[in-house]
This record gives sequence, C-alpha cells and structure tokens, in this order.
Amino acid sequence: MAKDESSKKQTLTPKDDFAKRLARLNSYNYVVAYLDVLGATKYMEDDSEQFLNNLNAIYEKALDDVMFTNVVSRKKIDIKIFSDNILIAVKTSQHDTGRAEKIKKIFELAGNIYCNALDYGYLMRGGITEGKFYKNNTFVFGKALVEAVKLEEKIAIYPRIVVQEELIHLIPQYIMRDNDGEWYLNSFFINGFGSYEKYKTNILELLQINSNNRKAKQKLNWLVNYFNHFYCSQTCNDEPEHEPISLLDINKTPEEESNLCNEVSND
Repeated sequence: MAKDESSKKQTLTPKDDFAKRLARLNSYNYVVAYLDVLGATKYMEDDSEQFLNNLNAIYEKALDDVMFTNVVSRKKIDIKIFSDNILIAVKTSQHDTGRAEKIKKIFELAGNIYCNALDYGYLMRGGITEGKFYKNNTFVFGKALVEAVKLEEKIAIYPRIVVQEELIHLIPQYIMRDNDGEWYLNSFFINGFGSYEKYKTNILELLQINSNNRKAKQKLNWLVNYFNHFYCSQTCNDEPEHEPISLLDINKTPEEESNLCNEVSND
C-alpha cells in the first residue's frame, strides 16, 4: 500500500511543478454572443465549400455594416468561427463608461449576422449573456460562454437570438419580448429593415423545401410570425405597405398550423 502511494506521489509531483511554472490565467467580465446556423450539417454535406464561403461573406458583411468608434474599435471585438458556430465577445465591466456602447455593438453584429444569414437562406439562433470569460489563441472558456450556449441550445428553440434579461434595459429599442416571456434581438430593426422581398422569398422557399419536416416547419412558422409582425403589423408600422406571409397558404390545414405553432421541440 505504501509503495503504491509513493508511486502515485512520484507521478503527480512533476505535473504539479510544471503547473506552478505556468502563468496564471484569469477570467474577466465580457459580453458574449453565441450564434448557430440551423441545419448546418446538411449544408456541409451538400456543398461544404460553398457553405464555408457563404459563412465568410455573412460574417464580413456584418463587420462592414457596423459603424465602429473609438470606444468600440474593430480590434476590441473578438470573433471566432468554428464549424457553423460564431462567437462574438467584448471585454467590459459594470464601471466601464463605454459598456452600453460595447453591448450595442455586440447586438448590432449579432443582428446583422442573423439577417445576412437569412439573405443566404439560412436560419440562425443564439444567446447573448454577460459574465466571466477567458480567451486566447487556444482557449475560449467561461461562465458567460456556457450561459450563452445554454440560451441557444435550450431556450431559443426558434430562429431567434435570446438576450439575458440583465442586458435588455441598455438598448431597449433593439429588444422584443416573445409570447413565452423570453427577450430576443429585433434583428430586422437592427439591420435597418433589410430586404423585405428577399427575406420573404427565402422564407417561402425554406417552407417549401421543408414541407414534410415538422421540426423545421415549427421554427419557420415562428419566423413567419416575427416577419409578419415586424413588416406588416400595425404594431411596427402605422401604415403597413407589405403583404404578410400566410401560413394557411403553405400548411395543409388550419389544424396543422395550430399544431406546429404550439409544439416545442429542439433542433
């Protein structure tokens, strides 16, 4: 028994000494946005090179659309893209006089990426949180990232970017509240209303492609409701000029439409 303990100590000691020689890593306060392309596996299987280049264009156009300032320069925004996931982070603190502007830039980048993805016929969902986070060339780590991923995977469900409640009061014009009580990014507003015709065409095409996929149709029906509310509702526009998308023109029966809107399932 003593021999075994001695052997165990000899095994652990070099590792412990090595760890002590390493520079200590520390987490800091960040606002983190985590975005995911829905159905990315199929896009990669169908044409991975095209999907790769489309993702690059979506990301680069979003950067081009956002007006950076001295308070929030491009260099202060950390962006990592891995597979079909996009991570955006900016360092801040409760006492940072530029905190609101930094959070605004995160919202704008995320909202523009969402809309640019829809321009290409892709749906996105995500989460935005604030908390402890660490990053370097190797690591992305921290509670803020865990919480953002949790919002994307467990809470968002539909193609929406859910925002942590503690952040919604900073730029309220960028936020909407859903029927389930969750707060999400009003991406169409952020994008400057975007391209109504292009979005409508792509949504209709996605509905046709996924006509036999109940999970996909559930998510698309949510997007139709958001689209109609923003572009065609009196709530958003005193004199709506656009025709709404009618789910009854797409779904087979009113019962199917009702079922799709009421079911909750994950991607």
